[in-house]
Amino acid sequence: MNVLVIATCDVKPEEWEDFTKAAAIPPPFNQPEKPPLAPYVLVHCRDQDLQAGPMTKLSSTCETKFPNATWADIRDFMRSIPNSHFKTLHSQFFMIFDDKSATERKITIISQMPEWVDKEGNEIEGGPAGMDPAEITKLIAWRRFRVPFDKTWDFWSLLDAKPGDESDEYLEGVEKETASA
Repeated sequence: MNVLVIATCDVKPEEWEDFTKAAAIPPPFNQPEKPPLAPYVLVHCRDQDLQAGPMTKLSSTCETKFPNATWADIRDFMRSIPNSHFKTLHSQFFMIFDDKSATERKITIISQMPEWVDKEGNEIEGGPAGMDPAEITKLIAWRRFRVPFDKTWDFWSLLDAKPGDESDEYLEGVEKETASA
């Protein structure tokens, strides 16, 4: 599965190469001769072909059409992606390469996870199984993490395998909204 990396600033070839090398998936232990895998799709405009596959190198500076995009702009863009695209793309998280990423060597990872609360607003651990739907509300929790380039693969592999088990070490914020029906 490929991971979308939305550029909110122009990205130079050497900056992208630094990220993709540091954040690459290492080869399997039993196949150390295989090259590391960098499954990152750099997104620089709304009408880009997201199915074109990962980019490991840029031939020139990638000029973004998302300069200084707000969180609402990015969230709306992610919601506009057809569900069929998520056969090859991760749908529970994406990344943002911003104007501080290259100098800090950190990427922002945004995950979206469902949560359920009762009428009093208390979180229902383990989900709503067996509960009266009229007694619960489904929320989407958008978690924002700031992760060093060289920890990116470890972090997102945990998000992928065990969503909700990631530590708060890199957590910068959480926004919750009522899920649409």
